[in-house]
Amino acid sequence: MRVNKPQLHPYGKYRCAMIKMIVAAMILCSPVKTFASIATGSRAQISEMNVLLVAVVVMLLIVIAYRERQLRRLHSRAYSSDQRFRKLYDAGLVGLIFTNLDGKVVEANKAFLDIIGYTKEDVKKGEVNWNKLTPPEYADITKEGVRQMHEQGYCSPFEKEYIRKDGRRVSIMLGSSRLAENDFAEAVTYVIDVSYKKQAELREQELNRTIKKQREELYSILMNAPAMIAIRRGPELRLEFSNKVASDFANLGSGLGLTTKELMEKFKVMADPQLSQEVYRTGVPFSAKAFHIQMDRVGNGKPEDIWLDMVLEPVYDADGNVDGVAFFGFDVTGLIKANEEVKESENRFRFLADAIPHKMWTSGPDGHATYYNKGWYDYTGVTDFKALNKRAWEIIHPDDFEAAKEAWTRVVKNGESLESEQRFLNTDGEYLWHLTRVYPHKDENGKVIMWVGTSTNIHEQKMTQEALKVSEEHFKAIANNNSIIIWQANGQGALIYVNDTWKNYTGFGISDDLLEQTLAAVHPDDVQAVVEKLGSEFQARTPLQTKFRFRNKEGQYRWVLTYANPLFNPEFAGYIGSIIDIDDQERAQKAASKLLKQRDEFLGVASHELKTPITSLKASMQILEKLSEKDFDPAKIRPFVAMANKQVGKLTDIVDDLLDVTRIQSGKMQLNCTNYLFSESVQDCINEIAQYTSSHQIVVNKNEPLEVYADRTRIEQVMVNFLSNAIKYSPEQNKVTVNIEKAGSNLKFSVTDFGIGIPQDKQAYIFDRFFRVHESSYNFSGLGLGLYISSEIIGRHGGKVGLVSEEGKGSTFWFTLPLTNKSEQV
Repeated sequence: MRVNKPQLHPYGKYRCAMIKMIVAAMILCSPVKTFASIATGSRAQISEMNVLLVAVVVMLLIVIAYRERQLRRLHSRAYSSDQRFRKLYDAGLVGLIFTNLDGKVVEANKAFLDIIGYTKEDVKKGEVNWNKLTPPEYADITKEGVRQMHEQGYCSPFEKEYIRKDGRRVSIMLGSSRLAENDFAEAVTYVIDVSYKKQAELREQELNRTIKKQREELYSILMNAPAMIAIRRGPELRLEFSNKVASDFANLGSGLGLTTKELMEKFKVMADPQLSQEVYRTGVPFSAKAFHIQMDRVGNGKPEDIWLDMVLEPVYDADGNVDGVAFFGFDVTGLIKANEEVKESENRFRFLADAIPHKMWTSGPDGHATYYNKGWYDYTGVTDFKALNKRAWEIIHPDDFEAAKEAWTRVVKNGESLESEQRFLNTDGEYLWHLTRVYPHKDENGKVIMWVGTSTNIHEQKMTQEALKVSEEHFKAIANNNSIIIWQANGQGALIYVNDTWKNYTGFGISDDLLEQTLAAVHPDDVQAVVEKLGSEFQARTPLQTKFRFRNKEGQYRWVLTYANPLFNPEFAGYIGSIIDIDDQERAQKAASKLLKQRDEFLGVASHELKTPITSLKASMQILEKLSEKDFDPAKIRPFVAMANKQVGKLTDIVDDLLDVTRIQSGKMQLNCTNYLFSESVQDCINEIAQYTSSHQIVVNKNEPLEVYADRTRIEQVMVNFLSNAIKYSPEQNKVTVNIEKAGSNLKFSVTDFGIGIPQDKQAYIFDRFFRVHESSYNFSGLGLGLYISSEIIGRHGGKVGLVSEEGKGSTFWFTLPLTNKSEQV
């Protein structure tokens, strides 16, 4: 805490006043005594006056002594109080601050500084102000506190937030009291961190919201559950809740509040009323399948038969005591009646089974036959069921018997369906091919209750299929021995065949879903377009043709062209198509397009670059022509001559760049190399650039004196290009930096600007011929040749060029040159 200059205690002021009074009394004694002596001449009276004065003095001294003792006591108490306050101030239990009402914090203890994240140094610097710490939304309540301070000398405690030094907010509670006539501060304030309280309140609110949401979700689940749910509570089991299914089933919603007895009377229920009471009394659940009751659920006065799968569950209160019964049920009346109808239709089934042109049979869950239709008896010539049951396995061709027996055993064990082909012996002694299909019939629990099978004569189709198979083998042999991918899709759009070329190209094995596997190899950017194209053509049954990027087994995406025609047999049977790799043609076409685009851009930029100086040169010459017709004044003519020379220089630079490109392409660029001190050459380039620009300062940060063996003119051409570009592409800045350093056995020169930078996707092309970052803009002049020429010059010296750039922050262009064999740092 800051220590103020010593001030006189109020009691000290009072003591001084008393001493002044005594001195004044003693001074007044002499005139009074003299006046009395002259007036009366009585020594006795003078003596009495002296005694009176002495008595007054003594009394005053006694009062002074008493007051002195009181002052010492008050000082002692004040000191003790000050010590207690100091302990509270330093204890760090509560934040304490001395402030002015304008917001300035004069002094603060560590507890307060910890709350707001500032330091004592911040307080001393005047950087802590409770007005600035207060967020805008607490301005009104803060103004109210200041108003109370002005009017009543203190403000009632209230809560708000402070903004910490790190920007986070902290919840606090504060109270303040005004200091009377104190030049140190106007108020003292305590501040308490109540963040944990606020967080606890928020957690409590969140918990309450969660509980409310869970209750609502539970209610919604119960209300919208597909089962009937009803809850009854209390000894009389009054209906408290009925969900939508239960209400729709029997309008239970109209019975809310009724007891079990009243409900049974209302809906004319014929069932045991003690079931629910027994569950309520014992707490033991009750469940039943196909539980039969009679009930007037539609309110027409006519009870109907109803079968329910139901459960009665006890419901408990908060203390764990049974206080109700919950009903969960499904109406299975329809299923029960359906089972009865199934029995009635069994005879109809047998009649129909005998009429179909297939051999049909059924068996029990264990796989033993229970029925054969008329087709079996006619095919085998057997008339007895037992004889046919034995004969059914004997008529299977010996080559097919083991597979058929194994498949049937597996199907019965696993409850699966089956489709297989076998040859059966007929009455004429011929083995004919049959397609056998077997399906399990299961109950609601998934348990097989019977097997149903059919065997269809497919002998003619099989013979045709064998012939087609031979033809297909010939087709595959042809398809697999060429470089074109061949594929086939069926009428549903599934890819059913690919040749070996597909496998060799993609590196994939054959999977169950060839289409998904093929689409996985299509470039992600092309998948949607390919799917839409194939889908539309497939629906239209028209030939399709499209190209896309396809990944090969090396992981490279290459352009391919697919072409396919629809198949009809006579109905639509799918597509057969091919995929051809056209990547080389596609890349060549794109390269040609790119070159044409660069050519067109170059011609546009070149015409613009040439037109500007020519136009300016023409204007200068016209003005010179007019001036020459008048009186000759060199002072007037000189600026236009300079301008013309400048434009001629620009034209010369453009022509030189074009000639350099021609020399580079033809291999005729000559280098005149000598040993020279590189730093001197750099300074010459800086001086040259400085003649043409005053907007930028070129700062050499690092300048190691190194000697190189190179064509000085060509290297200076590169440096001037780097420096010119740095200035041109940082128009909003005023500085460019240069570094010259040794990098191993090379010299490294770099130029850094702080301008617009270069996008990441264009940096790889920055040294290409005709490349311009801002292709369609004339804001930055140039043909896109400077960096290309610079790269070629450095490359022919055995060096390298490169850049480091971030868009919006600037760029660094650098190149390296081999040091001479004898080079050392000079």
